[in-house]
Amino acid sequence: MRKRLGQAGFTLIELMIVVTVIGILAAISIPAYRGYLQQAHLAEAKPYLLDIASKERSYKIRNGTYCCSGGTLDETVLTSGLNVDPASTGNFCFVVICRDSTLCASTTSQNFIASSETGDPTVEFEVWAILRATSTTTVTGPQSTVCRMSSSKQTPTGWVNSSTSTDAAREGRVIVYRYPAPPNGQDAITGQDSVKFTWLEGLSETHALTK
Repeated sequence: MRKRLGQAGFTLIELMIVVTVIGILAAISIPAYRGYLQQAHLAEAKPYLLDIASKERSYKIRNGTYCCSGGTLDETVLTSGLNVDPASTGNFCFVVICRDSTLCASTTSQNFIASSETGDPTVEFEVWAILRATSTTTVTGPQSTVCRMSSSKQTPTGWVNSSTSTDAAREGRVIVYRYPAPPNGQDAITGQDSVKFTWLEGLSETHALTK
């Protein structure tokens, strides 16, 4: 006698439950994935920030002052003064913010990204990587800071959002390296654009990642 085998299947309710669970998981995971992806993109700027800062310190040892912080904040000045190559990354424009005329060959009117807090060492300079979305020769960052680039600057690769976007990682936002480095952790007070900056070994991506 042949046995009849029952056919297993899903009911409509079971399918709806599965679809709902998938939707909830997607709603949770997609924003987190975007955040991780943005952090991976922002990491492109870190070697340049650290290289510029290192060469600034070496320049000061040789010449008594830091280089290239004033004038039009043109990347070509960094190239000629510090022998760096910021033209090789199109997603950022780099500027040095230095305010003390006893430390800097020329100073900027821009404030540092956030005020020093109790226990912080006195800031000597900051290097900003201003996010860039379009193939223009200038990009504007915090405090109307205009960063100029050479005609050989590479074009952006497309992940930086428009300056009119309400998303994170948009044009005009910055990644910052501060020297000397503040203590690791989040500032107690707000800085540029009402952001509480979080620092790790002198670096902060908070401004770039804030919507």
